[in-house]
Amino acid sequence: MTKPFIIKPALNSVLLTIKQNKYAFIVLILLTGLNSYLFSYGIYWLNILPFVFLVTWAIIYRTDIAFLFVAFSTPISVIEYFKDFGLSINLPSEPVLMLMMCLFYFKLLLDGGYDKSILKHPFTKIIFFNLAWVLVTACTSEMFLGSIKFFLSRLWFVTVAYLIGTTIFRKISYIKWFVIASVIPLSYVVIYTLYREYLNDWYQNYANYASNPYFTGHGVYAAILSLFLPFLFLFAMFPKTFHLPRWLVILSGFLFLLFTFGIIMSYARAAWIGIVAALGFMAILLLKIRPWMIGWGSLVIVIIALLTWNTFYDKLKENKKVSDSDLSQHIASISNVSTDASNTERINRWNCAFRMFNQRPVFGWGPGTYMFQYAPFQRANEKTIISTNTGSLGNAHSEYIGPLAESGVLGSISILIIVLYSLYKSMMLYYYSKNRFSRLVAFAVGIAFVTYYVHGIMNNYLDTDKASVPLWAFTAILVIIDIKFGKMDESQIEEAWQAGGMKISWKL
Repeated sequence: MTKPFIIKPALNSVLLTIKQNKYAFIVLILLTGLNSYLFSYGIYWLNILPFVFLVTWAIIYRTDIAFLFVAFSTPISVIEYFKDFGLSINLPSEPVLMLMMCLFYFKLLLDGGYDKSILKHPFTKIIFFNLAWVLVTACTSEMFLGSIKFFLSRLWFVTVAYLIGTTIFRKISYIKWFVIASVIPLSYVVIYTLYREYLNDWYQNYANYASNPYFTGHGVYAAILSLFLPFLFLFAMFPKTFHLPRWLVILSGFLFLLFTFGIIMSYARAAWIGIVAALGFMAILLLKIRPWMIGWGSLVIVIIALLTWNTFYDKLKENKKVSDSDLSQHIASISNVSTDASNTERINRWNCAFRMFNQRPVFGWGPGTYMFQYAPFQRANEKTIISTNTGSLGNAHSEYIGPLAESGVLGSISILIIVLYSLYKSMMLYYYSKNRFSRLVAFAVGIAFVTYYVHGIMNNYLDTDKASVPLWAFTAILVIIDIKFGKMDESQIEEAWQAGGMKISWKL
């Protein structure tokens, strides 16, 4: 007797739902039939439609969830190549980034009303100048379509991670949730990578590829792990400031150790140098050394380096240690500029970039074109055993020298201004913010920036979602600390935590 009593109301409810939504139901039936037909011929793309609908709904009605999904999906996104079109894209992160960007500007066009305090902020002006110059040099590029794609990818990174990010981070809790959403999938990648390295007896050369398919090389893998180390350390040390439950405190401490071990076993020497530099910057912050003192000190160091460069370089050439699984020898190989293939090839790429710059100092050869244009600028005596004329081994290997060749002097200067201003602003916010939370966040962001920007002397990854999403998001965090949270006292910050729950509207 009870069975019909349960089933009948359920059937009536289903029939009523179909009657009220008959057109949607008809569309669902048609899509199901079409999908079955395509599936029988090995065509599976229609299966992603439910995901597309869900993501679109989230972007429009729950932008916070879509933003955190970008943070979560970016570390585990993989490259999909479309050879017929000559394109590649990171799935699932980049389609979501593109859709968020399009809806953002569509909404802005209809309603306007974006926060003027963000638009007037010096950071925004510097970033917009860099974007504008990338667009100008894309229009004068040797490879117009490739450069426009480069510009569009930079645009959707900046739009989502920075412009939408500053909207999201106005709710204080999203600062920590962005970090948590990023490090959880990253922890999986670290465990996956370490396990593969273990199966290959921790062989140094294999570390270059162990993080595939999630990261294309050990350099970017280690660079992104380094970015999140300062936050994990502060989460473990100051849980009350970040309103963390005990399980997250324990997890943060564990992930800090895991990420540190992952960086060591990545054998990425540039990342190690970045961390050493970050420790030096941390000492500067703790000692509250003023920026003008650092500026003058840096100028003195540069002058001494220029005056003694020949002697110093000859000394470096005496080092014959090459990269190896032995950690001590691997560290010693950092300064080997005569026989270590990785180091000498990097010098070869830099020299090519300078020669390209000499030919086109104003507009450069076009954003994203270095790897396709540098081959004729190589010299036989500078080539190495890993040199290539096809551009298959990457770009100029520098965030500062690469733009010099691709976008001319203003391209490189705009990047340098972003770097210097971000470090200056993180120092000022750490020194003068009125509450502990803002000081600690500025501290973490500043140290994270140093790990990447020093690494960026020897590699460049800002054309990838892996690096761009966290870097521009950290920039957005710094701006929100500057505009809003840094001016609050402790009681106001506590009120912000109470009001900063996991919900935010799309309204700009």
